[in-house]
Amino acid sequence: MADEAPVETPVAPEAAAAPPAAEGPILTIFVAKMSRDTTPEALKEACGQFGEVTGVTKRVPRSFGYVDFAERSSVEAAVAAGTVTVDGEEATIAEKDLTKARPPPGATAAPAVPKDYVNTSIIVRDIDPETKREDITEFFGTFGSVTKVEVRRRPYVVYAFVKFETADEMKAALASSDSLEIGGKAVTIEERRPPRAAVPGREGPVVENSIYIRDFDKDTEDDAIRDAFKEFGEIKSLIKRVKSYDDEENGGGTVTRTWAFVEYTNSEAADAAVKANANPTLNGVTLTVERRSSQPIALSRRAGRGRRGPRGR
Repeated sequence: MADEAPVETPVAPEAAAAPPAAEGPILTIFVAKMSRDTTPEALKEACGQFGEVTGVTKRVPRSFGYVDFAERSSVEAAVAAGTVTVDGEEATIAEKDLTKARPPPGATAAPAVPKDYVNTSIIVRDIDPETKREDITEFFGTFGSVTKVEVRRRPYVVYAFVKFETADEMKAALASSDSLEIGGKAVTIEERRPPRAAVPGREGPVVENSIYIRDFDKDTEDDAIRDAFKEFGEIKSLIKRVKSYDDEENGGGTVTRTWAFVEYTNSEAADAAVKANANPTLNGVTLTVERRSSQPIALSRRAGRGRRGPRGR
């Protein structure tokens, strides 16, 4: 387990109740069903009734978090209570399963990424939908040399990843994070988590070996997609996405977008799949099949209002 990155995943109460295979007393509880807007400070204050709180993990807009106590008796008191009121909401409490947890306070965690990995990227949230990539590049260029900007547009949500040339430039931007505005709108920034390829055992798909499929029926099973494309080569991975949102621009109703990425073990199979599928169908529905590009998925502004599908692949 020493090579795995720490994982903070919600655990069902029944799973958390089982004694974990870990040394030392469990000093952490798992708190769920909070308001997504609850801050770490509010969670700490609410759980202070059970004893001295030494640490809190709660990221907005998540609805769950973890609370560390100084004494085992505080954990027992919290678990016995079963619930705690946080920001007017009754949240549930369970003992944290340390088989899926980060180390207790004061312990040294195993490195999640190679020692020589240097992060130079930030994530920018709460961006105005009208903001352009060039605006973001220009704004953060005041802190240093920006080498890459990836803008992700989702219905009603726009955020971006900004990569600097050096870690010092990234830290300069983070140091000014309390008062940043782009296009007159306040944005929030934080250090970006390491990419999957930087974490041992978490390598992402090979773009050159992958194809992009969209417009299939929303009820299509993963196995049906695999069966339709396995004749071209061995399929290494399949990622399917189905997203629904309100079509306010056209008077209401729900719009559903479907797309998937199929990764083969080699690029020749991906080429063959694209060439053989000029007008492919699956379960009677005509599909679009293309080579996957290196660009992130992005929605145009019209797509964000329910008019079009993903612009990038």
